[in-house]
Amino acid sequence: MAERRKQTRYETEEFLMVFDRHTSRHIGGLANLTYDGAMFVTQEPVKKLSIAHCRVELPNKVLDRDHLIFDAECVWCRKDATRGWYESGYRLKNVSEQDRNILTYVMLKLMSEQPATQKASELY
Repeated sequence: MAERRKQTRYETEEFLMVFDRHTSRHIGGLANLTYDGAMFVTQEPVKKLSIAHCRVELPNKVLDRDHLIFDAECVWCRKDATRGWYESGYRLKNVSEQDRNILTYVMLKLMSEQPATQKASELY
């Protein structure tokens, strides 16, 4: 698959847990972020164009919050045959100004920068 990402991706050391903010159902793990997108790792496949209402649990408080909230639209999903899980890419939507600030802090302080041209398959 050709790399189409234009922004720098920030990778987590350990997956940050993602939950549905309305039902508290565990969605999966946040693997990486850009300012406009994210990749989750899930046990089940995710339907393309579905919307996830996300609450990401943070390891410590940022701007007096222990979580990050946004909506995410699935743009792709594929199975990682070697690990048995699914990777899915999302476009972030409805990110408040406060959550945008938290997202920026999380990327710059809690994650490792990866070049925009590096393929996800090289990371996992």
